[in-house]
Amino acid sequence: MIKNNSEKGIALITTLILGLVALTFIGALLYMLISESSTSGISKRYSTALEAAKGASEYVISSLLADTLECSTPDGSVKCKCIDLDNDLTCPGNTNQSQKASKVVLPPEYSNLDGYKVDVILLAKEIAEDTADEKVEIYSFKVVSKNSRTSEPEKAEINFVYKLTTEIQ
Repeated sequence: MIKNNSEKGIALITTLILGLVALTFIGALLYMLISESSTSGISKRYSTALEAAKGASEYVISSLLADTLECSTPDGSVKCKCIDLDNDLTCPGNTNQSQKASKVVLPPEYSNLDGYKVDVILLAKEIAEDTADEKVEIYSFKVVSKNSRTSEPEKAEINFVYKLTTEIQ
């Protein structure tokens, strides 16, 4: 009598299928680990860019309060105090009315924070109210911080409005 045993290769096939499932599972775990590491790096660089932009924003506000904030034309040819600008963002005595003093002049320690190039643009200035004893001005700023060390595209942008009330003596 000849026995026909057709179950000889089932153990091998089962082992191969389980090995393929395990290999797929391990590959998926490795992919998630690598992509999470990349996402974590992006998040860290963005947080650093955001902190640099916040630092420059705090400098702008404190300098505006101290009346020391300077603005210049984009090419840097004309500079004046930002508080002296008119509503068209032109410096007093500037004969070239087409060049607006919209770029805020930052000291080197603020324009390059931890490898991030920081630019501050004065978007608008509005004299809101003038009374006999106080002057109210509203400033709108845009702060952009970009990574300058590597080719990574992380950048942070902050737009804020600041109201400055000055007592007239």
